[in-house]
Amino acid sequence: MSILNIADAKFAWANNEALLINNKDRKGWEAFNASEWTLDVFEKFEFQLKPASIQVGGQKVEISQPLRSLADLEKDQIVYVPNLIDLDTPMSFFNTSGNEYRLNQYLKQNLLHTVESMAVAHAYALVELTGGVIDTKDDTAPVEPQEEVTPPAVLKEEKTPRTRRTKKEMADERKAKELHGHFDVIMDSLKTCKNEIEVCKVCYKLENYGFTPKAIKELEDARDAKLAEITQIKQEAETSEFDLKESTEPTDNIVSIKDAVKKSDGYQDKLDHLIECVWNAQTEVQANAILRYTAGWTADQINPLQDEIDKRIAKIKQDTAEPTPEKPSMIVQILNAADETELDALEIDVAGLDPFIQSEMKKYIDQRRDELAAAAQGKG
Repeated sequence: MSILNIADAKFAWANNEALLINNKDRKGWEAFNASEWTLDVFEKFEFQLKPASIQVGGQKVEISQPLRSLADLEKDQIVYVPNLIDLDTPMSFFNTSGNEYRLNQYLKQNLLHTVESMAVAHAYALVELTGGVIDTKDDTAPVEPQEEVTPPAVLKEEKTPRTRRTKKEMADERKAKELHGHFDVIMDSLKTCKNEIEVCKVCYKLENYGFTPKAIKELEDARDAKLAEITQIKQEAETSEFDLKESTEPTDNIVSIKDAVKKSDGYQDKLDHLIECVWNAQTEVQANAILRYTAGWTADQINPLQDEIDKRIAKIKQDTAEPTPEKPSMIVQILNAADETELDALEIDVAGLDPFIQSEMKKYIDQRRDELAAAAQGKG
């Protein structure tokens, strides 16, 4: 199998094709599971398309497709054959002219693999097929005496037997990782919801995910807290609007200003008192209203007070300015996509996310696409 370039590897993965990754730090070529890697995995590691699987012994066991032709190999490339004596340590050979006859014999018996882990899996499959009875006579090819040419390159490393996990254990672990990912995505999306509709969309049918009762309780608490926060913000906005309409005259501030002016004799004392009142003003209306207590003042006398009023109004605007709204989460954007064009654009954005998150986002994309299609049919 040839090595894929970065673009081809990403394209194959995006199209749900099975891949092999060359994990040199662990055990070489192995099946690629996106949930175990970060987004830059395609730039750091080599990839191949995973060979198709074949059945051995009818419906009993399934293994990766063995090599079909020596022409697919590079010169001096290492190939592997199942070893029924030591299942975890397959036999290995270099693709050389001296080994051509031997490799052809293994090729005819569908025993030749380019990936070590596939040869290991093949050996275990043969043992499972025979019920644990190993007969090496039928599994090894006759070898014609020929000179074996060994390149001066790589020597096979000894490997310690590794503990094989059951399929159920691996499936349970994968399921746990997926659920953890779903949990984090929902929690993050709740933080950016702006109204009750968005909250309900994000938390739609939580029980269908397979979360534990504890996880569902945490999600429901987060949902209820977000709904309470939205309700409080709405109530505060309505109250503020009511107060603004009902209280157009800053009476309390006016009374205090009148008292201050009456108690002040000279211009400077009055100016100081008025400036103090300006900085006690809570709204623009209150700040501007203070100018009414400058009757009889010249323009030059009013200017210092006007400067302070302008500064106070600028400060009030700064303090009461609404924060820049946070961009809705990716899930909310997907669920609110107006049409297929917007949904396609979001799907492109999803392709740039962490591979583990992408699988979750694609479910929401498919859900929204079905909703748009159903809506279009209803209009038709």
